[in-house]
Amino acid sequence: AYLAAANACSSHIGIYRNDATDLVSEYMESVGEDAAMAIVPAVLLAVARLCKPSEAMFRASCLRRCYVHETQSLMTPDEQRVAQVPVGARLEPPQSPSAPAGVETPADRWARLKREAGSI
Repeated sequence: AYLAAANACSSHIGIYRNDATDLVSEYMESVGEDAAMAIVPAVLLAVARLCKPSEAMFRASCLRRCYVHETQSLMTPDEQRVAQVPVGARLEPPQSPSAPAGVETPADRWARLKREAGSI
């Protein structure tokens, strides 16, 4: 369950999306076979991370249900924000991370380098 959530995090999902999907599928099959087994919050976090942008309401529902002590530290600030939005409230688009004051972003650096003498 936790490996599925880790494989689905934003820094790994491009490479490990299929692995995360397979792990979630295996876990859900094992839950279906054993009625005493419960779905752990980490699996819901992985499912939320695997959702497409068009599945925003389902993603929010998964995030609300996995917003418990064990998984809060695994969630990004945006995931925590979505998890706290009340049911039925309008979901705001993800907040784009901004660079701290005084930090040059790659786009800013590229623009500056193009303006320098002797550039391309």
